Amino acid sequence: MRFLACLLLLCASVAMADTPGEILVITLGDSITKGVRGGVKADETFSALLEQKAHQNGLRVKVQNVGIGGERTDQGIKRLDRDVISKQPQFVTIMYGTNDSWVDKDKTESRLPMEAYEANLRQIIERLQRGGIQPILMTEPMFGEANPKNGAGEEANVRITPYMARCRVVAHELNVPLVDHFAHWGAAQKRKQKLQDWTTDGCHPNPVGHTELAHRLFQTMLPLLQTEADKRKAWEPAIPYTLQVDTLSHGYDGKMCWVHPRAGAIPGSSPSVVLTMQKLLLSGSDVFYALADTRTDDLKTWSPIVEHQDTLGRRNEPEGVVVAACDFWPKWHAKTGKLLGTGHTVRYLNNKVMPVRNREASYAVYDDKTRQWSAWTTLAMPDQPEFADLGSGCAQRVDLPNGDILLPVYFKVKTDKDDHVAVLRCTFDGTTLTFVEKGNDLSIKGGRGFGEPSLARFHDRFYLTLRNDLSAYIATSTDGLHFSEPKEWTWDDGTPLGSYNTQAHWVTHSDALYLVYTRKGANNDHMIRHRAPLFMAQVDPEKLCVLRATERILVPDRGARLGNFGVVDVNENESWVTVAEWMQTFGPSYVMPVDNIYGADNGVYASRIRWGQPNKAWNQH
Repeated sequence: MRFLACLLLLCASVAMADTPGEILVITLGDSITKGVRGGVKADETFSALLEQKAHQNGLRVKVQNVGIGGERTDQGIKRLDRDVISKQPQFVTIMYGTNDSWVDKDKTESRLPMEAYEANLRQIIERLQRGGIQPILMTEPMFGEANPKNGAGEEANVRITPYMARCRVVAHELNVPLVDHFAHWGAAQKRKQKLQDWTTDGCHPNPVGHTELAHRLFQTMLPLLQTEADKRKAWEPAIPYTLQVDTLSHGYDGKMCWVHPRAGAIPGSSPSVVLTMQKLLLSGSDVFYALADTRTDDLKTWSPIVEHQDTLGRRNEPEGVVVAACDFWPKWHAKTGKLLGTGHTVRYLNNKVMPVRNREASYAVYDDKTRQWSAWTTLAMPDQPEFADLGSGCAQRVDLPNGDILLPVYFKVKTDKDDHVAVLRCTFDGTTLTFVEKGNDLSIKGGRGFGEPSLARFHDRFYLTLRNDLSAYIATSTDGLHFSEPKEWTWDDGTPLGSYNTQAHWVTHSDALYLVYTRKGANNDHMIRHRAPLFMAQVDPEKLCVLRATERILVPDRGARLGNFGVVDVNENESWVTVAEWMQTFGPSYVMPVDNIYGADNGVYASRIRWGQPNKAWNQH
């Protein structure tokens, strides 16, 4: 009986340990946090939308809204223990300032002095931290254009602006995450967005305004929620994968930034991953320098970044022309046991991309013993006009079981406007990549044609995704060379996916095919070409559409574009998507400031897709 009792207790303990947990988030603030009012239902508030977004991304999160209309920071302090700390949440959002800074009728001073407002924010944060709770500090949204003036006759944003500056100081000095709604709304206004259209009355957000608040908050909280979900086993049990976003590098000087991080895995009982990337000159357009690499042998720590000037650097050509290898993608070639990286060349004159130039598919080979790369060289092609401008930059390739390589390329006669796409079959002997044959041409008029193609093999079929300035397309093949007429990417309801003028790549699992992409329609009009967040969703391999209900964020939007990325299968348990924050934005300046409002700092990320079921096909393509 004692043995049976112990066994039952053990089983109960195991069951309890495996029971999914839940993350509690409390939203603390005034009427903007409360949200509900004429024109705004409870399920349209940012608190409700935050919970919804978390569930859509596989997270078991409960959001409890304790906002009270008209509240100031001093009043929030009085109920902090009762309404917040006693409930033991994991996260608390704090948003105050509208009422603290307001000037009542026939008054000249704000309801609460700025110094008191700042001191109260500090007290709230410090008390939460002492309770083991993670604070998330938020600035208030800006007032709309038609909001009534305050009691001192001022436009309302005049008085609240310095309060929001104090809020930022508190976040910085206490090292807590900041969601700067005030700056985000101000930036939107500069882009001709009427803030009045985001509010019910010039002050309180309407459903559109709450959607903006929820988007910005979720982009900040997603990595924190994912880490907490690992601790508390708070992932939805039915999801096919969980996510962990690692920051491999960050830091930004406003002059150059790392771009095009892509990785290749060297298989083994303990696999190694080699990631390549290169510096971009921000004052120019696509001005790249030597390829660099970093490596992990434990899938946790990374070696110092090393630029390979001698082998992967720029080269001088006659008449002042400089050529570089760029848009590089390393991948393990199983037949030869070599890490082969492919990309293409770009030529500069006076450090500007030449408008009419030769372009070649380029490649280099990594020596695992010396940890050095061979000097980049180019793929020899037949002497035909359309191959004078041919590249395989950013292209995801497929290696066949016999060692042949299916390499997607895009090409054109140098003076043409539109690129064509085809897949090349090549051989590789461990040193030299050799062209064998070309499949059929895929073309479209306008939008610079097709470019940056990526290829995947899923079961007995090949899938090719194609970039165009106006939309993204997909084509299929049974042999990997001869493809169907391209079809525009859509959701499963037939509406356009909204991905355009950027690359998309594949994540292939033995049980499902996934597309990684960016798109418009995700509260991301502030983002150049809508290139963030970075999404992944499952593809219907027969209907050739994206299943909307499966869409999840791989890397959140921090104000910098994420459109240039790579995919690597590390082992049967993990696939990674690697990407960097590209620190250029809209004109006229184009260069993102170091102190940008979203906190982007040229982060280089690995979004680790951790499969619930082993990926039996991880090394078969």
